[in-house]
Parts: sequence; C-alpha cells; structure tokens
Amino acid sequence: MLDIQQLRKDLDSVVAQLARRGFSFEAERFKELEEKRKTYQQLVETFNANRNKFAKEVGQAKARGEDISKLLEDQKLEQNIEAANAELLKKTQAEIEALLEGVPNIPHESVPQGSSSAENREERRCGSLRQFGFPPKDHVDVGATLNLLDFEAATKIAGARFALMKGSLARLHRAIAQFMLDVHTEEHGYTEIYAPYLVNAESLRGTGQLPRFEQDLFAVEPSRGLINIATNFPQQDTVKKSSGGLISSGIISPQQDTAKKPSRGLINSGMNFPQQDATKKPSGGLISSGMNSPQQDTTKKPSGGLISSGMNVTREESDIGLDRRTRYYLIPTAEVPVTNIVRGEIVSLESLPLKFVCHSPCFRSEAGSYGKDTRGMIRNHQFDKVELVQIVHPQESYEVLESLTAHAEEILKRLELPYRVVTLCTVDMGFAAAKTYDIEVWLPGQNAYREISSCSNFEAFQARRMQARFRNEKGKPELVHTLNGSGLAVGRTLIAIMENYQRADGGVDIPLALQPYMSGLKVIEPTR
Repeated sequence: MLDIQQLRKDLDSVVAQLARRGFSFEAERFKELEEKRKTYQQLVETFNANRNKFAKEVGQAKARGEDISKLLEDQKLEQNIEAANAELLKKTQAEIEALLEGVPNIPHESVPQGSSSAENREERRCGSLRQFGFPPKDHVDVGATLNLLDFEAATKIAGARFALMKGSLARLHRAIAQFMLDVHTEEHGYTEIYAPYLVNAESLRGTGQLPRFEQDLFAVEPSRGLINIATNFPQQDTVKKSSGGLISSGIISPQQDTAKKPSRGLINSGMNFPQQDATKKPSGGLISSGMNSPQQDTTKKPSGGLISSGMNVTREESDIGLDRRTRYYLIPTAEVPVTNIVRGEIVSLESLPLKFVCHSPCFRSEAGSYGKDTRGMIRNHQFDKVELVQIVHPQESYEVLESLTAHAEEILKRLELPYRVVTLCTVDMGFAAAKTYDIEVWLPGQNAYREISSCSNFEAFQARRMQARFRNEKGKPELVHTLNGSGLAVGRTLIAIMENYQRADGGVDIPLALQPYMSGLKVIEPTR
C-alpha cells in the first residue's frame, strides 16, 4: 500500500509515477474522500475537546443546586452527534483504505519505461546454448519417450493443467528441490521454513494478492467445503477405510453405516448422502469433516478459482481451530505465508536481515491465461517452487535485491543451464513490486528463454499493509522493506534439464550437481 502521507503532500507526483506503469489513479475521488475525512475528523476532535468542558459545567451547576436536566439533555444530544460523526469518519477512512488497496506500487526510478514485455531490458546472459546434432524435443515429447511424464492420467485425476510424474523423473523433481534448499541454507545463509499451504485473507492482503487478484486464487471455506469444487456422486458402494496418509475420506451411499474412524492423516472427511448418520469421530489429523447432501444448504458461491461445495462443519472441527466464518486460500506462492511471519511485528534492528527459504507447492487458477501455454508443465494449476524471502533495513533493500537475484542465478550456474536476466519494464511488473528482475532459462524445445524466477523489491509496500516494522537506530518503529524471488521454480527447472540435457536416443543426462541426490544415477534411460 502506498504511503498516504505522500499522497497528501505530493499527489500530482504520485499520479505521474503511477501513470508510468499504465495505472490511472482516481485523484478526484481521493481528494473528495480526503475532504470528507478532514471535515469529520475536525468535528470529532472538536467534540472531544468540548467533552471535558461540558462535564465541568454539569458539575458546577450541580454544586450550585441548579437543575441540570437541560444540560444532560444537551450532553446526550452532543454525544449522539459525536458518535454519528465518528462513525462517518470511520466509514470514510475505510473507503480511502479500499481505494488504496487497489493501487499498485510506485516503480523505482531505475525501472525502464515500457508499454509491453517487449520493452523489458536485458541485463546479462550466462552460459552457452547447446548445439544439438538432432532436432531437440520439448519436455512433453521427452517425457513421452521416457514414459515418466503422464498428462493423460493427470487430466483424468484432476483436469487440465496438471502433471503426473513417475519413477526416476519424479525423483529428479524431488532432487532438484533438495539441491536448491541445500545451497540456499548451507551457502547463502537462509533459514529453512515449512509453512502452511492454507492461509487466511489477511495474509494475502498483506502481500498484495487481495483484494485485486482473488480470481487467481483457489479458495476454501470450512463451512462449505474443504476443497472448493462441486462434485456429484452416484449411489454406489464406495466404502473407504482410511489407514493414514495425507487424505482419507469415506464416500458413502444411502443405506450404509457411516461411522468411520480415520486413524490419522492431514484430512479426514466423510461425504454422505441422504438418510445417513453423519456423526464423525476423528482420532487424529488436522481436519475432519462431514459432507452431506439433500437436507443441507448447498448454495454455491464462486470463490475465485473453482466453485465451493456444500459441506457441514462438525463440532470437532471447531475444537481443532477451524473458523467456520473464515475463507482460506491455497497459497499461490510461499511468499505469502513466509512474508507474513513479520505481519504485525516489530523486529529488532540487530535481527535484520531476516533470510528465509521455503519449498512448497503453489496453486494458481491461471484465470487470465486462457489459451496460453496449454501444452506441458509451463503453466499448471499446481507446481512446486523454492522461494527466497528477505526482510531488510530500508537503506539496504536494493543492494539485497542484487544479492538475492545472484542466489537464484547460482542454481542455474551449478546446473549449467543457460539463462538471461531482464529488468521488467513499468507495465510488466507485478502489482506490489517497485523493481523486478526476471531470470529466464533457455528452452531449446521452444527455442526461447522462459521465466524461471522473478526477484522483486517491494520496498515498504507490503510492510505497510502488514504493519511489519523494526526499531531503527533511534529506537523508533519504522517499516521494513520486503523482497522475494524464486530460487527456483522446481517444475520449470525440471523442464529446462529435460530439454537441455536430452540425448539423441531419447534419454536425459542428469546434471553433475544433482547426481549425488540421485544415488549416483547419471542418466534417465528411455523406454525400450
């Protein structure tokens, strides 16, 4: 969020800077709301100042034995007017905040002016493009030759824009993430974080995804459905007995006994049809729920990604911390939970910089990407990423942006993958960023550089929304600066390895840096 004091002092300058990134700020609306705010604030302050004077007059009149009923009536009237003005002030301040929540960050002066991604500025290239003695395939065809990348099964299981990996390819995917974590924690000084994959709306407001980009998220409402997708089941015998794992569910048809007792797991749910006993007794896990049809309120509410389904929340769920009134969201990036570690906190000067790294799945609806990158794993609803986050002193944030970007680059250097770094122009930057470097890896199967990491400095934009502060040299609270970047996107790194390390026989060589994570395996052989 922008500094409202800066808007009040130099509105024209802020409007001009926002126009650089193609954003038209509602200056007249802001002026109108500011005038209302000042009027109500002055009235409230006047009433506050008169309150003690009024109380003194009542006390003096009472001491003189005078009738104070008229004074008390006047006081009550004044209090009612004061309360009304205070409410109007609060409402106006909320309108100003809502206006500012939709305003992007101001671009740093070093960011190139541009009207499209074609005007991003290339900063450097690293690595030589491999010369193949055969026409290079893209990762989809390489995966098909290996028989280890199955999009058909993924579509059957979940739908479009999902991938299923098997065998040594799945292991390579895991090895890539572990390698990244080891480099960043052991050599670059980051602290590893395991964070929730579900977050509340306040966390997403803090990092800037809400309210503007809710359509890009997958929402979850405990009172309506754990995963927001409307599903109808036939009346079939599908009794399940969960013994463990991440998800255990009982999908029961009408005349069945639904007294299920899952033994453990992150999610235990019973989905019931009519005339069933839906009493659930979870014995462990994070979430247990009962989903019933007919006699329930199954009003569907679009949640920004899919459609939330009708679901009952049992008393046990409340006992373990789920708030029925809260909408949760699957994280679009680990930036959200990790950056929000400092939301509402005042950290010490000595603790800065805070350096965090987190490997997590990421979930995105890709609402604005219809028809783009529909082939393969380039743009999926679910993908893994190793995220770098730093919380720093404001005076050091641009120096840190360079080092954080270098940390991400180091992974590509170790894997010997050619890449380039570009500075995004004003219109291509993310909503909350003041400056962004994109790292783009070379994909010979596409004959193009494709983004594998975005490293951004948000200055105080996120910190102001989160009220994340530190005590400065004078001991006074001051907003921190936040930065993050992918270090790297795991799936796209796998794609880059498959395409750059492919062999004429259809196999894929394993980069030297990853061989220790693969028990010394040097090549993934094609299916014969």
